[in-house]
Amino acid sequence: MFLALCQEQPDLYLVVAGGASLLDHSASRTAFEARLRASGLADHVSVTGPVADEDMPAFYRQAAVLAYPSAVEGFGLCPLEALACGTPVIVPNAPPFTEHLSGSDVLWCNPGQPHSLLQALREALSPESRTHFLAAGPVTARRFDWRSVARRHLPAYRRLAALSGIDARAFGDLHSCPK
Repeated sequence: MFLALCQEQPDLYLVVAGGASLLDHSASRTAFEARLRASGLADHVSVTGPVADEDMPAFYRQAAVLAYPSAVEGFGLCPLEALACGTPVIVPNAPPFTEHLSGSDVLWCNPGQPHSLLQALREALSPESRTHFLAAGPVTARRFDWRSVARRHLPAYRRLAALSGIDARAFGDLHSCPK
């Protein structure tokens, strides 16, 4: 999709940040590198490899969009971190994203339909989208602070404990969680 978008907006630059994963992405990485070489746009792309946690906010703030169209990755912190920095975020229109986010929180794509990613990228690059996410992104990200996430998980842990015969009081309550 980046190559197609570069035809419309030749000043675009793609940064692929990160790289550490439990999943084997070698086949995808090889195909990406071959297609990039053939495109003649290799000078429009940087692949950083792993990035230190403390450096990621600078990447997010400089990015025009975080595209997270994976069909195999989980919810992840990257979309929330980007939102906290006011960066437009594109995620799959599928669980777990649809269970926790709405259309005003993020932009949607369908990993099985590449044109949907292209449409979402176009929308993310609009000035209106940038203005929206600068205000709404941090608000969305705050809904996922550690305390509220823990609060939402405690009932599930208590149910699992009860099914396992474990005393659910072992999980304590949120009053004992550090702020």
